[in-house]
Amino acid sequence: MTLHNSAYDLAQLAAIFREGEEEARLSAVQKLNRQPEDETERRALLDLLIEVMGDDSWQVRKEAVASALSFTDTVLLAQKLVDAMSEPDNIGRRNAVIEGVMKLGPVCIEPLLAALAQKPDYRKVLVDVLGTYGDTRVIPALGQSLLDEDPNVRAAAMEQLASFSSEEVVPALRAALRSPDMLVVLAALDGLNRQQVVLPIAEVLPLKEAVALRPAMMTSLGYSKDSAAVPVLIDGLLDRARGAREAALVALYRLYQQLDDAGRKLVIDSAKALDEMAVRSSLRALLEATPSVRQATA
Repeated sequence: MTLHNSAYDLAQLAAIFREGEEEARLSAVQKLNRQPEDETERRALLDLLIEVMGDDSWQVRKEAVASALSFTDTVLLAQKLVDAMSEPDNIGRRNAVIEGVMKLGPVCIEPLLAALAQKPDYRKVLVDVLGTYGDTRVIPALGQSLLDEDPNVRAAAMEQLASFSSEEVVPALRAALRSPDMLVVLAALDGLNRQQVVLPIAEVLPLKEAVALRPAMMTSLGYSKDSAAVPVLIDGLLDRARGAREAALVALYRLYQQLDDAGRKLVIDSAKALDEMAVRSSLRALLEATPSVRQATA
């Protein structure tokens, strides 16, 4: 087999892919597993292989991916494959290209990030693929995607960020608190709470307006180490939602343990000043809630 294919060879092979039977197409694509020495021919061959990745036969598509991955010019290959992810119609080609990008590995990260920065229609796919490498270089872009106007992109970014360790994703999760998508905000806040991240109260309080976010917001205040959170948590003991009330109880107990003597006195004085309704609510929690809530209440 020669080390490269001439333009004439490629023209003949292209005709086979258009008109030949499956066996002939499969045989033809198997001849394309050597990288041409000339860059122009190399680009032409990759273009042909990407075209073949849209073949009706899954075997032909699979061989096209394998042939492309045999190239040693991985920078060019990565760029070509990432560009081909924009395929709007041929699902087979799109899936084959994505398979090639994932198998090629982290060399694809830079072109993927560049493509995502342009905010194309297919950016959810870019986000999905970027998160699979486990490379911290993608975290800022995933964090930015949490603020995307497309809820599917936001959800995909949050899912991918969940695969990284705590110290790597905290900045992105904090940025996600500004997302217009309440589910993204809730997921981000839950993630920060699991890691017991200390957030400034001013960063958390705006979330109080959303009822669904109040339990997580109360939990976050419990990690704040700031006595300014005490009045908010005391008010939370009277919240209409049971989940928010119980979260406020646990958070108030946790905050008490973190404060200095002056802060603890503030908690005690505030507890003594609770009205009858708040006391009854707390007593119900003592009898009916989960063990952690009962402990905090006691």
